Amino acid sequence: MLGAAIEVFLGGLTTEVHRDYLRLHLGRFALLRKQVPLSKVKHLESVTYRPLREFGGWGIRGFGRRQAWTARGNKAVVVTLEDGSQLYVGSDNPQHLESRLRAILQTSG
Repeated sequence: MLGAAIEVFLGGLTTEVHRDYLRLHLGRFALLRKQVPLSKVKHLESVTYRPLREFGGWGIRGFGRRQAWTARGNKAVVVTLEDGSQLYVGSDNPQHLESRLRAILQTSG
């Protein structure tokens, strides 16, 4: 019962790639969300990382210039922004996410 309630409220990570921004939200009701302007993206890299060691687990983790938005697994796309900050975006298929982001960045830049 508790597990079902947690799933309803927390859910997983949803990643939406739009022409001008990357939108992330955790949970089914999108109470926790983040939007990143693609114009601020400097570098992209698909990585395998250690969520427990590097961020203390999954979810919205990190602070300052290094943050992770993950729901499970150990794969992500690291989005480096103009200011040098890094955002780890969890993904089951980070190469696909990286490829979609690169395609949009090439057409808009």
